[in-house]
Amino acid sequence: MLTTDGEIVMMHDDSIARTSDGAGNIESMTLEQVKRARLDLFQPREEIPTLKEIIPLFADSDAVLVFEIKSKGTDIVTRLKEILDETNFYEHIVVIAFGYPALERMQRELPEVPTADLNRYTEGNFADMLPTLGEYNCAISTNGSSTKTFNENYLRDRGIIGWYWTQETEASVDAAFEKGLMGLTNNVGAYFGGKEEIFRVVRGDAIRTEKELSIGDEIDVMTVRYNGEMELTKGTVGYLADRGGYYDVIAEYDAGETVYFTPVFRVDKAFAAAEEPKETGGGCAGSLSFAGGGVLAAALLLAAPLVVLIKRRER
Repeated sequence: MLTTDGEIVMMHDDSIARTSDGAGNIESMTLEQVKRARLDLFQPREEIPTLKEIIPLFADSDAVLVFEIKSKGTDIVTRLKEILDETNFYEHIVVIAFGYPALERMQRELPEVPTADLNRYTEGNFADMLPTLGEYNCAISTNGSSTKTFNENYLRDRGIIGWYWTQETEASVDAAFEKGLMGLTNNVGAYFGGKEEIFRVVRGDAIRTEKELSIGDEIDVMTVRYNGEMELTKGTVGYLADRGGYYDVIAEYDAGETVYFTPVFRVDKAFAAAEEPKETGGGCAGSLSFAGGGVLAAALLLAAPLVVLIKRRER
């Protein structure tokens, strides 16, 4: 929220009444007036912080601030840019919003900062809403009541990862995982972060191969768990595109009850001189191979660089 004297205050509500011993709407208050109140939901009682005051807490950390724009106007975007420039905080922030004017201004003034649309996406409105994602270059952060079918058929199989708000309890986190939902906004961070058995992402890194690759070949993949643990392990080639001097690969990793698919990654051919891919009439170069059909074929066409694709086993 933006005060009348142009400071960004970190507060979920328009008003400070619910979470502090004060009263008033932030956008009708000066920073001095806001600072008179004390947060009283937890101990110790503290001042309501500004964005500039919390930025130092992210120093020497890989944590990312999910910053929701709740202001009715969009001037907060200009002030946000000023603060990011002053503090070089660009690598530690993403912005989410319900309001399309805020997303439009983010695209215009801060296109380097990732954004997400908080409005609800469903099977019924996905086709109508999809152009919005392209226009504002934003991701989906939608209501957690979204169905497993929507996540799998409309997002995952198009190479889109959905973020889902808000899981209030440990049980709701477990239920979301059972649906295959991975990006979870939640209020049980300690429980969520301790889900050692759940992989947050499986990825393939740029590597070189000394031999020709085929579908089903063993290949290195990196698993990253929700508690941050990383492990280099073996997956198999599930999709393969020969680009001349390198391959585009999607690897599969079998974790027991769940099969994970990596985003597309590049594997250079150590045994052949690199060649530029040749244009074809259809706009794609090289030869394509994939196992299993639908999921991987869709991922080939539309996979984003930081997307994890998940397929739960049928029981």
